[in-house]
Amino acid sequence: MKKTKISEVIEGKGSGVQTISRDDTVTAAAFRMVQNNVGSLIVTKGSAIAGIVTERDCLRHVADENADSHTSRVADIMTTDIIVANPNQTVGDCLRIMTERRFRHLPVVGEHRILGILSIGDLVKAAIEDQNTEIHYLNEYIQGNYPAFTVASA
Repeated sequence: MKKTKISEVIEGKGSGVQTISRDDTVTAAAFRMVQNNVGSLIVTKGSAIAGIVTERDCLRHVADENADSHTSRVADIMTTDIIVANPNQTVGDCLRIMTERRFRHLPVVGEHRILGILSIGDLVKAAIEDQNTEIHYLNEYIQGNYPAFTVASA
């Protein structure tokens, strides 16, 4: 079975990553996610990764009767203990981590910089593509439609 690497998924999806400052408001974070049709933002402090904020974080905050999303800061709701993937990991590895840890957005970091961010949907799509490719080749094999090969003589 083909084991697609995360670098291949990022290459196909694109490496655009939306960021926000930890000092921005929760309302600004929600607006930026809607504006860019994304479910998470990388939170930065200068050029460093300070955390991640997701649409779920914003919803929880809005549901809190004591919170004001117009004055509350991203730093108040973001996750600081983030897990990142490296480009050499496989789709299966990352799906397993995301399922076990129960999160839906995974930053990819390599060469001391953010290379992209993947959603669980991106990874499921890649896994389905891998399975479809495997099914295709297995069907070809079963039907005898595989290339002939020759064995070199000694």
